[in-house]
Amino acid sequence: MARSLKQDDGILLVASVLCMAGSLLSAALYFLLPPASNKDIEVLPAAVQALGKIRQGTLRTIAYSIVNRGSEPLTISEVVASCGCTTTSITKKDIPPGETSVVTLSYDSGQSRGVVRVIAHVIYRRISMDGSESLSLEAKGEIDPDYGINPERLQFKADKKVSQRLVVWPRHTKDLGVTNVTCDKRFFAAHIAGEPTGGQVSIDVTFDPSDYYRDAGPAQLSIATNSHVQPVAHVPIDVIH
Repeated sequence: MARSLKQDDGILLVASVLCMAGSLLSAALYFLLPPASNKDIEVLPAAVQALGKIRQGTLRTIAYSIVNRGSEPLTISEVVASCGCTTTSITKKDIPPGETSVVTLSYDSGQSRGVVRVIAHVIYRRISMDGSESLSLEAKGEIDPDYGINPERLQFKADKKVSQRLVVWPRHTKDLGVTNVTCDKRFFAAHIAGEPTGGQVSIDVTFDPSDYYRDAGPAQLSIATNSHVQPVAHVPIDVIH
């Protein structure tokens, strides 16, 4: 099981790097390129849309109609998403006055949990201008996870030896099972507390301050399950001074 956890952690690390790279590029475009003029471009139904509840491990698409309300043609050079979990498509790059192009964002929820915010920047230029401008498109939603975890973050005081319990329960995986629990820092220990009760699995995490060192960095609990959607969930652990 240890090897399985490391393989899943590697996949999550690659996904995180891709998302970070996309976020950095998105931030750079936001600050370096001037925003679109509202009188020249209209976004229908809106530049910010709601994704609502999104099942974990599914794909959700959302479309934006970009209408050229100006007097000169616009040319879209690219659409840059803020995260590697989002792909984009466009019906046409050249938009004459009065015409429309549709930009579609396809968001893969993967193993994400919690609130999600997807941003894409439409990079375009006018014929009369030398430089490019950007138009931001956004979608917000909340992940409906395959199984629940409560709490989704643990906090311990640095000077007190204590245990905390969290509970894992099925939502969409009918016969959810927790196969292993581990903490990545030596001053934390985790174990499954007894047999599942009513489909719920209890996990106890114990903090030992005698092994704690201040510059240890962030800690996390890894929960391995039989879920095909999210085989391993990671719960952050904070030590408060």
